[in-house]
Amino acid sequence: MKKIALFFLIYLFFQNVASAFYQLPTTSLAQKHWGIGVVQVPGEILVHREPNVFSEIIFEIKTEGNKILCDSKECENSPFVAFYPEKKYAFLVAEDEQEGWAQVYCNQPDSSFGWVKLNEDTIFYTWAKFLNLFGRRHGLYLFKDVKKKDKILFAQPFSGSQSVDKFEYPKHISPWYVSGNFVMVKLLNYDNVQKTGWLRWRTDNGELMLFPDFKH
Repeated sequence: MKKIALFFLIYLFFQNVASAFYQLPTTSLAQKHWGIGVVQVPGEILVHREPNVFSEIIFEIKTEGNKILCDSKECENSPFVAFYPEKKYAFLVAEDEQEGWAQVYCNQPDSSFGWVKLNEDTIFYTWAKFLNLFGRRHGLYLFKDVKKKDKILFAQPFSGSQSVDKFEYPKHISPWYVSGNFVMVKLLNYDNVQKTGWLRWRTDNGELMLFPDFKH
């Protein structure tokens, strides 16, 4: 009886570990290139050398549950900027988009990239649209390396605007609207004080400072 109980506990443990697996960026340095947005991909995607269906297929990336499979060493590390299998989310960073194709990074450290064909299951989002859509759905979280000087809410969405409030450790960030490198947010601070204003979400160098919180 004890062996059965022990087996059951071990089974539950590994089930919980499997269901809790995810990959989300935690710092602005998580990606070498942040590009212009992301491409949401289905369970299997072909990456071409050129934006042409007859072009050479250089990568084939698959997701099976919690597993990420790639047929090339160039993308043996996870090619995704975000992977959340519980919600069937898998996103590649996009560097360019043209005529139904998106250029995506498959290996950030080595700058390996290719082209994917866009369709109803393979969808390109600019960063602004991505934050608007998925940020409203799940909320946002700040990266760990965001400096204190950037934890400020502004009156208007541009550099040099008057600051209206500051915060420390936000529990939840709800976006309303994205304008340029700023997003209008309603923020719940660690002390349960609600604050509202324009928050910078991207640096002038194009590095992100926050991301949709797929855990919620």
